[in-house]
Amino acid sequence: MTICSPSEYSSPSLPKEMVTISQVAKISARVLKIALALIVVKKIVKHRKINPFDISTITLSWLFIDQFAVPRLPINARRAVNWVKGLSREVLTLLFFGSIYFYRLEKGNPKPTISGETPLIIAAHGCYHNSSAWVYGKKYFEKAGFPFITLTQSKRTESIRQFSNQILSLSKEYFPYIKKNGVLFLGHSMGGLAACAAAARFHKNHPNLQSKVYVITLASPLQGTYLAKIAIGKCSNEMERESKYLSRLIYDVQQTPSIIHHFISQADLISPHALPKTWENIHQIDGISHMGILFSDEVYNRIYKILINA
Repeated sequence: MTICSPSEYSSPSLPKEMVTISQVAKISARVLKIALALIVVKKIVKHRKINPFDISTITLSWLFIDQFAVPRLPINARRAVNWVKGLSREVLTLLFFGSIYFYRLEKGNPKPTISGETPLIIAAHGCYHNSSAWVYGKKYFEKAGFPFITLTQSKRTESIRQFSNQILSLSKEYFPYIKKNGVLFLGHSMGGLAACAAAARFHKNHPNLQSKVYVITLASPLQGTYLAKIAIGKCSNEMERESKYLSRLIYDVQQTPSIIHHFISQADLISPHALPKTWENIHQIDGISHMGILFSDEVYNRIYKILINA
């Protein structure tokens, strides 16, 4: 495949649009942290009459704890710290996605007549979201030379199987390219479940292409999520803990020879359940929230290496 080497892509020079999105997210997070810190300091100084030197000492101590002490804390304490970080990042990420919610990336999908030598990436979004979820990931992988297509679930409350049907329909449109170069079914949250379902059925239809099919899930509730009980629609019922649908899906996935990787985080407040130790290719990413994983260079770098080393 004519793509960059890992070393060449470790520090990519991103397009202007991508830099803007990344910078806006990072700058917004820093501004919010600084604003909150200033408010806290002002309240402390005003009501407690603490010397500013003491405030500086407390701030430096917290930075030291965060950078050096937290990694050495017991696992439950580290988990608590990661959850706090994850929650703050989740709020910022949700605000960002709210501002671009009606920006549909599937309008920019390449034509089925595309040419190239890298696997096609079909990316599925999470529950109640849409293709705008991949605004950062699309730029990342296109920069690396991978054709990247997205879709939006036609009915937000429909079943996961219906969503997987949409994914399979897209794979049919690009089948000549997939037959030659392979395909990655990439899914975030519920989209990861739909990607697994689509891959399992793709294998049954095209058993001769088994070595060219990859599946990667990001923060997907493969063991279900308790939040599904308060959600609406067939898809939410299917994502409940120990649901019959999930049991059948996991069984089907385990029977397929796909190259499957799962990315999870203990800071994920939506689907925080650890996956069975017997499962292979589980990537634990610390301190990344459920939505924040969609902006993680660390995650995308790992996916890139998986594709070029497969």
